[in-house]
Amino acid sequence: MEKKDLYHFKKRLLLERKKMDEGHDHGHLGFEESLTGSTQELSAYDNHPADLGTETYERGKDLGLQDAKRLLRAKIDEALERIDRGDYGSCMVCGEEIPLARLEALPYAVNCLACQERLEKEENRRSERPVEEEILDAHLTDPGGDDPGLDREEIQEQLYRYGTADSPQDLGGEESYNELYTDEPLGVVERVEKEQTEE
Repeated sequence: MEKKDLYHFKKRLLLERKKMDEGHDHGHLGFEESLTGSTQELSAYDNHPADLGTETYERGKDLGLQDAKRLLRAKIDEALERIDRGDYGSCMVCGEEIPLARLEALPYAVNCLACQERLEKEENRRSERPVEEEILDAHLTDPGGDDPGLDREEIQEQLYRYGTADSPQDLGGEESYNELYTDEPLGVVERVEKEQTEE
């Protein structure tokens, strides 16, 4: 990247940081005061649960905005450090030069558009399903184990005897956990209890 371009982007980043510093009172949005103190109420608990709802919502929104500004400030500072180090304008993933048009739109960009899109797609794909599924899927699909005579269905049935998050109404047709998870015939007590619940 040419020196005039570096100078241009450094000037823009410094201006952006100056605007952020002037735009708010250094993160003090009334959080140093308690909720009851800021609303002049005697208590944050009232007879009417919705009385402080708006104030709580606004405080949460302010916290989110403050956090977003803090993250943006960190990105700007990182971009300025990259200019000083001499690696500003090169993609952190592939090492190729980031196009000037992208830097004009987003002067603190650290990746080229293709790499950034790929990273975001991977992140979205990972966030769609729980992390535990990767471990469970690998365990349930890999053959092996200490007892070759024990298959996965038997293991699952053994685990179901301890219960699951599913209740009989979720699965349909069964009336009790015993009938749902065991193939054993009902004992005398269970039969009596079942007849009493049917009446």
